[in-house]
Amino acid sequence: MTKDNGIKFPHLALLLRSCLGLLMLLIVPVLVLAQRTVHVQPGFGTLNRTIMGDTTSTGARVDANTVYVLQRGGEYILDGLLEHRFPLTMVASSGTGPRPRILLGVPSGGVAPEQTLRPRANLTIRGLYITALDELGGLQFRIIRMSENNIRVIVEDCHLDRASQAGFRFDGTNIKLYFYRSIISNIGTMASPDNGRGFDDRGNDIDTLIIENSTFYNLTSRVIRDGGGIIRYGKMNHNTMHNIGQFGTSFGQSREAYFTNNMVVNAAFLGNPPGFTREVVGVDTLATGGTLRIVIKNNNFYSDPAIAQAYADSVKPAPLFDATALAFIAKNGHAATNTTEAITFTKAPAHPRDAIISYYRNPAGTHPPLDTVQEASFRFDYPSTRASYTGSEMRQPIGALTWFNQAIIPTSVERLEGAIPERFELFANYPNPFNPETNIRYTLIERGSVSLAIFNMLGQKVATIVNEMQEPGSYSVRWNGRDDFGTTAPSGIYFYQLSVGGSTSTRSMVLLK
Repeated sequence: MTKDNGIKFPHLALLLRSCLGLLMLLIVPVLVLAQRTVHVQPGFGTLNRTIMGDTTSTGARVDANTVYVLQRGGEYILDGLLEHRFPLTMVASSGTGPRPRILLGVPSGGVAPEQTLRPRANLTIRGLYITALDELGGLQFRIIRMSENNIRVIVEDCHLDRASQAGFRFDGTNIKLYFYRSIISNIGTMASPDNGRGFDDRGNDIDTLIIENSTFYNLTSRVIRDGGGIIRYGKMNHNTMHNIGQFGTSFGQSREAYFTNNMVVNAAFLGNPPGFTREVVGVDTLATGGTLRIVIKNNNFYSDPAIAQAYADSVKPAPLFDATALAFIAKNGHAATNTTEAITFTKAPAHPRDAIISYYRNPAGTHPPLDTVQEASFRFDYPSTRASYTGSEMRQPIGALTWFNQAIIPTSVERLEGAIPERFELFANYPNPFNPETNIRYTLIERGSVSLAIFNMLGQKVATIVNEMQEPGSYSVRWNGRDDFGTTAPSGIYFYQLSVGGSTSTRSMVLLK
């Protein structure tokens, strides 16, 4: 059997010389950048002044590796739009308690900005409540408006609540947006339901849109609104959607799209009036051609019968899928995995029967709002006796697992729960030395094609233990001390090399028998 010896390591000769004659592991140092922390006091304008004023006498940022910590339970009223042109990280303080609240201030004699945050550089937020409802009760347009090309936005454990148009608006192209364990709620009004959008691409191409383990309720239009742009990679996995008005999710033109393990209740509740075509899940074909991969499986779709009873005679319930989605479900053989089981959440917003009746009786009039009880009152779990409770691909509950205090079980390499890391990093294996198995942990900051391989002292590849696309996060994988042919590797010093995109990191380890 021959091994691949075509791999070249950076500084391999130096590593080999360092390891010769050693019986114990020599670890390649990894640079760890210290983070600077700035605690921000609640109040009017404190957030703007602290972040925008955090500069030297020359106007440069004091430290680009700064985390701004907001006090739990604190209220941060913005003194004008928070618009940054530098990487920005804002997180809730440690411990328990309500999320810090960010809302718009209203200048004396003026009006509030149309959006709360307007990132023009990378943005990371964790544990925050952000709203487009201003301090005087006025409802502004958007919560986060991303206005630069090629930026990355990471949202974890946040609640984006109340806006008249959208939770997110894409003004730039090729944006990467990662939305984990978070909530978007109360977007749009029944007076103009088409404006109630969770993610609105405005016709811009999106590089990556990953929405996972999150909850959406009371959106008058849809979770994803496509305006003609192409989504290179889109994924909605283990989410809960409740009371979504015109559609459910419209991916638009997508090169690769996944809609898996989602709980969808009362989506497209406005139905199909004459002259309209609406569906719960839609995917457009690519006008430019290319290879498409569309996967729609292990979802549950349920609509309260009272919704259809509220329709005018000319209105029909919306179908679950458009023609393209149906074609891919049939092609992949996933039809039987998508179900329509009746689900009652522990405590969810009321179904929109009264709003539907009012909307069709008098389209130009005012209508009762959807249920806007505060977030702490809602619980989107459901009984374990339902088939959906073990209906996901990995036999977990369908929907957002945050309501069941569960973490997503990955289908391949174990992805660890926790915040998205700040850097690409390969850690020392454990145990080390080892026999017969060892664990290797690493972190990724962007989605990419990941390779993790084992090499011997001659630079020959022994085993490939990861070779797949992976998303940002922390990962752990076990090596059983065997090569790619299943043969037990001999005692000795080995190197394990992690490669993703243009980044590579190599460490050494010892197998002792």
